[in-house]
Amino acid sequence: MKSPKTLTIDIAKRFIESPDSVNLQDFEIIEDEAAEVLATNKSTLHLDGLTLLSVGAAKALAQHKGDWLSLNGLTSLSEDVAVALARQQYNRDWWLTLNGLTFLSNSVAEALVKVDDAVQLSSDTVLEFDGLTYLPEETAKILAKHNGPLMLDGLTSLSEELAKTLALHKGQVLMLNGLTELSEKAAKALAQYKGVRLNLSGLTALSKEAAEALAQYRGRSLEMLKLANISTDAAKALAQYKGDWLDLEGLTSLSAEAAKALVQCKGFIFCHSIHDSEILEFIQTSQWRFAKTMPQWPHEYVVREWRPDKDSVFERLVMKIRERGYNEKFGKTTYRYLAVDGWKYWTMGESVNETIIINRARVKQE
Repeated sequence: MKSPKTLTIDIAKRFIESPDSVNLQDFEIIEDEAAEVLATNKSTLHLDGLTLLSVGAAKALAQHKGDWLSLNGLTSLSEDVAVALARQQYNRDWWLTLNGLTFLSNSVAEALVKVDDAVQLSSDTVLEFDGLTYLPEETAKILAKHNGPLMLDGLTSLSEELAKTLALHKGQVLMLNGLTELSEKAAKALAQYKGVRLNLSGLTALSKEAAEALAQYRGRSLEMLKLANISTDAAKALAQYKGDWLDLEGLTSLSAEAAKALVQCKGFIFCHSIHDSEILEFIQTSQWRFAKTMPQWPHEYVVREWRPDKDSVFERLVMKIRERGYNEKFGKTTYRYLAVDGWKYWTMGESVNETIIINRARVKQE
């Protein structure tokens, strides 16, 4: 049988001197002294090849001066090693990745989350367990005590009971990006979460009822990045969200009614109806000029001839407005608007090749 490849102190020293000369992920075992040397490294440590970790090595790695320690090769963790990893880094920012774990005992969870009655992990310490596809409610109760961000992207389903437990999470960030669907009851339970950020970026479908429930979440940020489309009813429901940031970056199609509903959201909507990097670059780099002659209707505009090198991109943006925009009346005239990142864009209705101006205005927060 082939012996496990060991990361020795000499190899660790070579890595410190020249990081590109050593691939740390090639090693399955690490000497305690080597761990002490690597802990002086101020950048990320990817030790995902390790399948065994001694208590001594864990204590040393807990002193890591960087902000991220990845140990995704570990498929099991003893309570002693968990205590060692957690004990000496509670007072600084850290990201601990343990995505190889498919099971987490209550004692190990308790050890990682709370060292003793007086000491807990920092509120900035991220715990990542994306390998957990099943989470008993009792274990979830323990993890909910963690004061920092909690990532459980391995979960693909969520019962109402488990959602209620995770909603008690004391940290400010809860990530459940493995969920592809969410029941109304589970959504209602998650909406009670008191943290500032709720990530549900694996959802590919969202019912009106679940949207109504999530809209009641009172955190600052609600993210659902994989929703490619959303019904008008669900959009109207989400528009009631009162947070600062509603992130729907993955939307690729949106009806006029759904777009009109979403722009009424009180928070900033990150919703790229545009998936064209050149158009986005054009929007970001153009010198938009305030329309001084119409101060009663605040808006900005860009003239086609100002960017002769971007003429084809200008036309593509005009076409996007026509294809993916929504109709809305201004006075007695109906214009076609496209909402992107808190702005709405429109033209005056001429044919694409005759359009010389694109206008934009901040979306009104009513």
